Amino acid sequence: MTSPLPRSDFEKILDRYEQKKPFYLYTGRGPSSGSMHMGHRIPFMFTAWLQEVFDCPLVIQLTDDEKFLFKPAAKLEDNYKYGQENIKDIIACGVKLEKTFIFSDVDYVGLTLPTHSSSGAFYKNILRIAKSIPQSQSKAAFGFGEA
Repeated sequence: MTSPLPRSDFEKILDRYEQKKPFYLYTGRGPSSGSMHMGHRIPFMFTAWLQEVFDCPLVIQLTDDEKFLFKPAAKLEDNYKYGQENIKDIIACGVKLEKTFIFSDVDYVGLTLPTHSSSGAFYKNILRIAKSIPQSQSKAAFGFGEA
């Protein structure tokens, strides 16, 4: 008998695992404070357990840029610092460091932009400009419609 529910991503992972095909786990965190409470930690503890069971790579994205853009009172430097502090809490959840890639959007996107600096300063300036321009003004200036 077939299930009326669509196949879950977990079933896809199990299929790949049984077929000995590679896969990785991907999760993230939008840092909003310097420490993570249990509600933040439990998903990372579960992810660390999955990584242990499946012996697979893990990618963790810190969306420090997103928190800055969408929280009116947020300061870019604070959100970046929160992310760096959160990395310690994430590691403490038991992830395998040798198979884990943790990155900050501010750091990583800043490094991939074609600039002369590896500090991410160009991307930080882009974020500051983006936050200072209302969405309606951006739509009008660049001709964006409703999508």
